[in-house]
Amino acid sequence: MRECLRVFSDAFQVLLFSRQALCRDERFAPAFHQHLVEELGHNRMLQVSGSSPLAKDAQLHAASAWFCEQMLLADNVEKAAITLVLETGAYYVFTLSRPLFQGDVSEGYFDTHAEDDAEHKEQGALLLEGLHPEQYRRLQTVVDSAWDMVHAMTSRFTYLIELAERSS
Repeated sequence: MRECLRVFSDAFQVLLFSRQALCRDERFAPAFHQHLVEELGHNRMLQVSGSSPLAKDAQLHAASAWFCEQMLLADNVEKAAITLVLETGAYYVFTLSRPLFQGDVSEGYFDTHAEDDAEHKEQGALLLEGLHPEQYRRLQTVVDSAWDMVHAMTSRFTYLIELAERSS
């Protein structure tokens, strides 16, 4: 799981930098910047072998890259919604998996995210308050697509983890 998460965690760093670099809207820039600062280097907290074939899985990289690509294509409201989906999903994944990684070399990664992602979820929700109803209707498609990609990515995690277990 650490190997799979590291692929996404590395991509998430790119996502945060891209989102920040392309934001010129004072409504979003401070929150995007704060999130970047809080997450900076978290990917390195996740210890991996560096030689696992899981880390080279093309489908896992493609699913992770989709989120980064959205930071180049989407407007700031859409970026906030996509990030909210990621933080919501991460909150549940890290809260549920945290006990499994107690005593693990990467325990700090899971502890940090189980705690911080709840706050990041709240920050994201605040950015989406007070929008026009038409914007919310448009965002439904964006949110649905983001959840589809989270599902694709976590399904790939499951497949790769089960494959690795069978071959060990």
